[in-house]
Amino acid sequence: SLKLYYFPVSPYCRLVNFILADGNIPVEIININLFAAEQNSEEYVRVNPNKTVPALVEDDLILWESHAIAKYLVDKVPFFDPADPVLTFLFYQHASVPDHWYPRNDRVLRAQIDQWLDWINNNYRPPHLVVLRPPVFKDQHHPDQAVHDFLVGVGRKKIDAALDHVDQHLAKTNTPFLVGSEITLADLSLHLQVLLLSLILDEKELINAAKRPHFAEWYSKVPKSVPHWEEINSVFFAARENAKNSK
Repeated sequence: SLKLYYFPVSPYCRLVNFILADGNIPVEIININLFAAEQNSEEYVRVNPNKTVPALVEDDLILWESHAIAKYLVDKVPFFDPADPVLTFLFYQHASVPDHWYPRNDRVLRAQIDQWLDWINNNYRPPHLVVLRPPVFKDQHHPDQAVHDFLVGVGRKKIDAALDHVDQHLAKTNTPFLVGSEITLADLSLHLQVLLLSLILDEKELINAAKRPHFAEWYSKVPKSVPHWEEINSVFFAARENAKNSK
């Protein structure tokens, strides 16, 4: 049996939950409230000493990091055509992760997806956290407010540069998604992280369709391509609405 340690506002947790839901994979959800610092509890630190979510537990296996977990789930649960009732009954008993997320038998596509997942972690995510954490977790990057504001401003510029890069890539490749014609883990990961910034920034200004038309088109296309979008994002959307109303 699978256990997923989960915080519903986290884009990294929701990435994993989308794969579980799309694959109809049974899982026990164990909520870890980051706002209450439950990730620091002795019990959870034994699961994930990094004190981050998500974490997946299956018997003696413990996995951290959303990208690693999502890839594991894709490879763990084979995909069979639901139209074939024999295969459905004999092999996967209604659990089947669609192949497009991380194609099992196409090493070139997997390498390209891995490339984007690494780019997200190394190029997009660091400035994203610099901008996000102060208003959400009350972090201060430096005791001098002027230095803090400078670091946040640099982070915002780096986010803009990263989104410009995505827009240029989509224009050059003329594809609807980051890696070809079908949505992959790379699209879902990036979109959820950009979406998280709408907790603190105006979403339309962040996307900037006038400046980044290809990125804007991609951004609007991803939610339409992901099953259970509204359901799994519902807690995040409610938190975003509360944040807007409290301003």
